[in-house]
Amino acid sequence: MQFCDFDEMNSVMMVSSEWFRTSLNFKFDKQFGSYGYEKDIDESNRKFKELSDLTSSLLINSLYIHGRVSDEMITIFSKSQNLINLTKLNIRDWDDKINVEPLFSGMVLKNLTELDIDRVRIGDEGFKALSKSSYIKNLTYLRAFWAGHSYLAAKYVAESENFSNLTFLDLSNLYENPVEGVRCMCQSPFLSNLKHIGLSHFANDDVMKLLEESNYLTKLETIMLDRGDFTLEPFKLFLNSNNAKNLTDLYFEYTELGVEGVKIIAECPNMINLKCLDITHAYVGDEGARYIIESKYLKNLTQLEYYPNDPYYEYYEGENFSEEMRLSIERFLTSNINRHYEQN
Repeated sequence: MQFCDFDEMNSVMMVSSEWFRTSLNFKFDKQFGSYGYEKDIDESNRKFKELSDLTSSLLINSLYIHGRVSDEMITIFSKSQNLINLTKLNIRDWDDKINVEPLFSGMVLKNLTELDIDRVRIGDEGFKALSKSSYIKNLTYLRAFWAGHSYLAAKYVAESENFSNLTFLDLSNLYENPVEGVRCMCQSPFLSNLKHIGLSHFANDDVMKLLEESNYLTKLETIMLDRGDFTLEPFKLFLNSNNAKNLTDLYFEYTELGVEGVKIIAECPNMINLKCLDITHAYVGDEGARYIIESKYLKNLTQLEYYPNDPYYEYYEGENFSEEMRLSIERFLTSNINRHYEQN
C-alpha cells in the first residue's frame, strides 16, 4: 500500500474491511484547482463532487483549493461524508464574496487545526458563523488576510472561546475601524495563547499602545506590521515593553520605519531573541543597516529581508543598500548562523 497513490488507494480500500482499516493509516495532501471562468464553474463543481465522494478522501489530511470557489462547491464540501479527516484546509479564491456558513457548520472541520482563507471574502458575517462553529475548537492557525470587512470580524474572533487554542492569527487588511478590532483582540482572554499575529495595513500609534498595554497578548513571537503607519515613540515604548520580550520575527515591509526605527530595534534589549527582520522598502539604507550589524542585541538575527539591488523592485520607493553594505550584511548573518550552530 505504501507505493499506492491517492487514486489507487480508492480501489485498495474497497478490497476488504481489513484493507480498508489498514488504509486509514495513510495520509495524503491534495490540491484541487477549480476553473476560473464563469462557464466552467459547473464543471468544477462536478469534479469537486467526485473528489468528495471518493472513499480515499477519508485519507486526505491536507486540502488546498485554489481558483474560483462557488457557493455550490462550499455546500458540496460541507455535506461530504469522506472529507472529514482534514487537519489543514487552505482555500484561495478570486476575491469573490462566497457563503461559507454551510462549511463552518459542517463536520468536515471537526479535526481541523489549520485554516487558511487568504483573500476569501467571507465578510463579517462569515467570521460570525465561524466563531459559533462547534467544530473549530482544535484550531491553532487561522490566516484570514483580506477576509473580513470591519472590526466586527476581529470582535467575533476575540469573543469566542472556540478560538482559545489559536497560536497564529492573521486578520490583516480590515477596512472599517480596524483599531477597534485590535482593541478587541488585545482585551481577549481567549487569545492569550497567540504567538503570531498579522496586523498589516493598519498598524498605527494606537495599535502600538494597545500591544504594549495588553494583559493577554504576552507571548507574541511574530508580528506582521507591513504597510503600517506608526510613529517612532509609541513603537519604541512597545518594543521595550514586557509584551515584546519574546519576539523572534518582525515584518515592516513598505513602512516608513527608516534609520531611526532600525536604531530603536538595534538598541532594544528585548530584541535579543530576534531571528528574522523584514525591512523591505522601509527607508533604511546603509546607515540603518549599520545599526543592525553593529548591534550588541541582534546576535541571533539570521534572516534579514531587504531585496538588495534587484531591478524588479526599483520602481518601489525606499533606499537600497550599497554593494559593500550588502556584503557586510551577509558576513554578519553568516557569523550569527555559525555561532548558533556552535552553541547547539
